Amino acid sequence: MKTTRGKLYPTITLLIASLKPYFKEEKLRNIKGIKEIKIEEKEIIEEEIFLKIKEEIIKNKIIPIDKARKIRIEDLKALNNIENISKEEEERLKELGLIRYIGGKIILTNSGKGILKVIRKYLNS
Repeated sequence: MKTTRGKLYPTITLLIASLKPYFKEEKLRNIKGIKEIKIEEKEIIEEEIFLKIKEEIIKNKIIPIDKARKIRIEDLKALNNIENISKEEEERLKELGLIRYIGGKIILTNSGKGILKVIRKYLNS
């Protein structure tokens, strides 16, 4: 990114965001001008697990592919912790067709149960 903000002359700044897990730390160090790299190992692991879960959801056709593509890592975390979710998370999971309300209680749909099974499979391995 070329910028003159706060400087008397143009400078070039390299911004790297959300390239994990596609680029490993060693490859990033080889890019000229990068002095310091901070990659949270936990974030990489979470993203790798998320991608595997999403891949299995699509491969096993647990939910329609258009809905599977809309699933975010936050949705999977909320589904895994279904007992303690916020109203916003409830609405999001309901929109995705993973939960429904019966008698005022949150009930997992068959799709929700299938995804939760995949989540627990990867988290326990």
